[in-house]
Amino acid sequence: MARYFGKRSKYLLKKNFEYDSKSLVFFLLALVLFSAATKFFSSNSYLYIILMLIFVIPLMKILRRRSFFYKHKSKNYEHGDAGEYEVKKVLIRLDDQYSIYPDVHLNGQRWNIDYVVCGPTGLFTIEVKNIHPGKIEFTNSVLTNDGYPLSGMINEAVREYNGLNQHCKNQLSAEIFVKPILVFTNSRSTVNFGLHPVIRNIQIVQKEWLLKAITEQPLYTFPIPRDRIDDELKKLVMQ
Repeated sequence: MARYFGKRSKYLLKKNFEYDSKSLVFFLLALVLFSAATKFFSSNSYLYIILMLIFVIPLMKILRRRSFFYKHKSKNYEHGDAGEYEVKKVLIRLDDQYSIYPDVHLNGQRWNIDYVVCGPTGLFTIEVKNIHPGKIEFTNSVLTNDGYPLSGMINEAVREYNGLNQHCKNQLSAEIFVKPILVFTNSRSTVNFGLHPVIRNIQIVQKEWLLKAITEQPLYTFPIPRDRIDDELKKLVMQ
């Protein structure tokens, strides 16, 4: 079994709580508005009807839309958390030559890397996506899911492996080739790119192919002892 360091993604938990809280606030504001209008103006039926039609109902609709918007955002982060857990269950099946680091935040960066894996076949960044099932393919050079553009996913993966590469240069004075993987966790998604990099050195796989994407690579000769890389990654997940 692979060695696992770190904890569940604090980033996803924080964002889920943030958007859940915002959704609840807007929902409660809508209730308070309706309750106040009913309490203070219901005795004057004419004024009550005018206020409800012109002011209260339109504002309640706005508040309700904002509540639903933030609830949808919260659900996205819930799905992300579930997807990362599915990937964890796959990654820990690697042998003990591999080390796994979840929720890696590089110094000074707000964004995170879902997983970093270090082992005999190299150093990997893994970006996890748990989205609606469909056919993942390139349409006019754009990554799509059943034709719908998946905006930003390729750029996320590029940012993460470039960021880790630069971090290794700065902190370890070493040029380490980082191998990025974009993994889709929904078992009903169709991903047929194989195990070779598809675009900008990124492998794009379904989670059932993740272990092969990592282990069926040539052995990598690190320019520095692997222990130094592992020690640096431990610092990042424990900070």
